[in-house]
Amino acid sequence: MKLSKKKIHVVLDRDGTLIKHVHYLSKPSEVSILPGVFKGIKKLKLNQVSFSLHTNQSGVGRRYFSMDSVKECNDKMLSLLELDESDFQEICIAPEAPGGIIKYRKPSPNFGIKLVKNYNYDVKNIFYIGDTISDYQTSINLGCNFIGVNTGLVKFSSLPAKSIKNIVIKENFSLAVDCLMQEL
Repeated sequence: MKLSKKKIHVVLDRDGTLIKHVHYLSKPSEVSILPGVFKGIKKLKLNQVSFSLHTNQSGVGRRYFSMDSVKECNDKMLSLLELDESDFQEICIAPEAPGGIIKYRKPSPNFGIKLVKNYNYDVKNIFYIGDTISDYQTSINLGCNFIGVNTGLVKFSSLPAKSIKNIVIKENFSLAVDCLMQEL
């Protein structure tokens, strides 16, 4: 996985990657940053690596909570990470529930396609970092790179080898970013 000298972009999952996964998270008081995330984000910024956030939030589509609740949780995450929205190239909240019309819900590649179109990114220089098979499948559907983290509900290392191919798996976000930095 050797990168060219072109600009790279990282697309980050939220729940289980940056923050502790809480089923249908809707209360900012339940937001907690996972170990290594603060350090990893600082490394991305220090190395001038642009990044976006892509999160599925089907609780909105299922009417369990509002988009305002999602934004309040995002704001809490940003505050804990000492970031603001402008630190992200884009923030994509996919509110669709499974079974409905899908626009940005992972594993749809549409958000990545939007990034490629709007910022002229080379898809080969986009990396998704996430904790689920859906995150991985999004990278496959887009044709970009993937680094998995074993910090969410699904442990990639516990899956049959034939179900995951050509990906790097790290134990936490900071190690995933270290892996990415080695490729620069």
